[in-house]
Amino acid sequence: MAILVNSSSKAEEKNRWGTTWRCMNHASALTGYSFMLDACAEKATAKCANFIGPEENAFNVDWVNKLSTIEQGISKLNVVRMPIKPTAVWCNPPFDNKQEFIKECDRYSKLGLTTVMLLPWERTTGWWRDLIKDRASRVFVPDGRYSFFDIDGKTQKPGVNFSSCFVEFSPRHFNITEYVDFVRSDLDRKIKLGVAA
Repeated sequence: MAILVNSSSKAEEKNRWGTTWRCMNHASALTGYSFMLDACAEKATAKCANFIGPEENAFNVDWVNKLSTIEQGISKLNVVRMPIKPTAVWCNPPFDNKQEFIKECDRYSKLGLTTVMLLPWERTTGWWRDLIKDRASRVFVPDGRYSFFDIDGKTQKPGVNFSSCFVEFSPRHFNITEYVDFVRSDLDRKIKLGVAA
């Protein structure tokens, strides 16, 4: 995901901002999902052991089949239990191509797959009204901005100048998008105490 205005990032890096672990933990705690597949990542920035990289092209991969294969593989392992939480796909799309990924997540929700996206909080834009409003199941709105990792997956990007939110596309959607505000520090405490979600 790229910076929106007054970016000092190099052009080739703008679409390769990685999700931080804090952000990922918040998304899991708020939504109640265990993310088993990262639909748009690189090895250094992936937040799941299983991910779809740029060399695969996420639009040419069947996410339902891939997630099913992952779940079947885990169920065969004697030492690993399936997550207690329901599973879902995580997606932090490249900023320049976010609308195509939103459409893909919406399409997959109609096929029974749940996806949670990290997107810019831009509720007044045309793309939001056309692609998110009353199409997404839930939108989780934080009390401040999340930071991002650089393309190495470790270095924190300085000075993020836009707000983000979590957007859930679920097959359990009923034509109205629910908006949920949350305080990040409160969620950090709940996660630390093991009482989140």
